[in-house]
Amino acid sequence: MRRWWLVLALMLSLGINVGVVAMLLVERLRATAVSRNETPPPVLQGVAERFGARLGLEGEQRDRFVQVQRAFVDRTWGQRRRLLVLREELRRELARDEPDLERIDGLLAETSRIQAELDRALVEMVLEVHGMLSPEQREPFLRGLGRLRDGGGAVRRPMRPLSGQRGPGGRRPPPEGAKPPI
Repeated sequence: MRRWWLVLALMLSLGINVGVVAMLLVERLRATAVSRNETPPPVLQGVAERFGARLGLEGEQRDRFVQVQRAFVDRTWGQRRRLLVLREELRRELARDEPDLERIDGLLAETSRIQAELDRALVEMVLEVHGMLSPEQREPFLRGLGRLRDGGGAVRRPMRPLSGQRGPGGRRPPPEGAKPPI
């Protein structure tokens, strides 16, 4: 009777180990697939058309707007994907028992360089589009950029203003009697 429990425990342990190894393998494969994907998915191409329609662009103006937006996405797609990979590598390095400060510095330097390039590309695209739009279309365009941002993009959401009822960092203070976080 005792042998069945031993066999069951060994099988359970083997299953858990195989699951952990498979999970690590899938995560590694996904990271390399992300870094190799240099072309934007087709679904992103429709965003430019919808954005132009929302701005009320028509004819040649709309075609030119879509062309500029597509060129921007195509030009920056690889950098945005690389930025995501770098941030994941940085997160992993920081989570190690003994983080390598030299590697962290290198990751931060490359992340900063790519982010600066993305910011410059965004500014160039906005300036190019600025000349195509009427003053009435510019404000919705700039607001729309904030809504269309992604994790690797150069546009940041503005921080909420701090009110008198917010604590440090804009957080609400804990309710009275609540234990402080550990």
